[in-house]
Amino acid sequence: TERQQANTSSDIAEGDPGEPFGIRLTLRMAMRTGRQHTWRILAVAIMVGLVVAVTEIISDNFLDPHNDALSIGGTVSVQVISLFGTVLLSGLLCKLVGGDRQGGEPVTLGNLVRTLPWLKLIVADVLFVLIVATGFLLLVIPGLICMNLFSMVGPAAEIEGRWPFSGLRRSSRLVRPQFWPVALLVSLPQSLLALGESNLPDPHGAVHIVEVIVLRGLVVASLEAVLGLVLVAVAYRLIELDAAAAPSGQAPAPSG
Repeated sequence: TERQQANTSSDIAEGDPGEPFGIRLTLRMAMRTGRQHTWRILAVAIMVGLVVAVTEIISDNFLDPHNDALSIGGTVSVQVISLFGTVLLSGLLCKLVGGDRQGGEPVTLGNLVRTLPWLKLIVADVLFVLIVATGFLLLVIPGLICMNLFSMVGPAAEIEGRWPFSGLRRSSRLVRPQFWPVALLVSLPQSLLALGESNLPDPHGAVHIVEVIVLRGLVVASLEAVLGLVLVAVAYRLIELDAAAAPSGQAPAPSG
């Protein structure tokens, strides 16, 4: 049994670059990393979620809404902390999945904070949000297409060390041959999570404050960790397929 499990883990870790995308293979890849690093991933995700939730509660309940400077500062603080938290969690997931697939030194939070390409990742995330928001302002369909095509910009910046605009082009190249599998695994779940998060109650009053802490700080944070893990696994698989297709000049085979 142990030998079979080791062989299965090896198959999941390596994959076969010559095969189609493989939705089930990619999900097993994400699950393998999730099982091995469950508590580390959840600890970072929940820490980020709680900090964002508490910052939002302070901004909404303890800052004078009639003071424009304080009100704007509180809103900006929530967004900035959320952005840094998103980058930190994404960086951790990239390191963990990469370590499971390619080997490497154990990931520690301190080393992660020191070595993450913060500027690249933050700019890439901001560009992604601006492009998708612009697409939604034009029409809903362009926004959805942009969300899908550029969903790999963060992993491209972290895994391959690309600068943001190069990461956008790389993301588009990786996603186009596997547009619908990526939409199913990444864009659709993230859109549903964002929709659910937008319907959370405002943190006014003791009951709603507790709800926000539990829902945003624990439930949503855990779901974001799961979806982020899937996104990173998808990114690694797309990179493999693109590398395998490069010598022949052919696009990877579509997912069956």
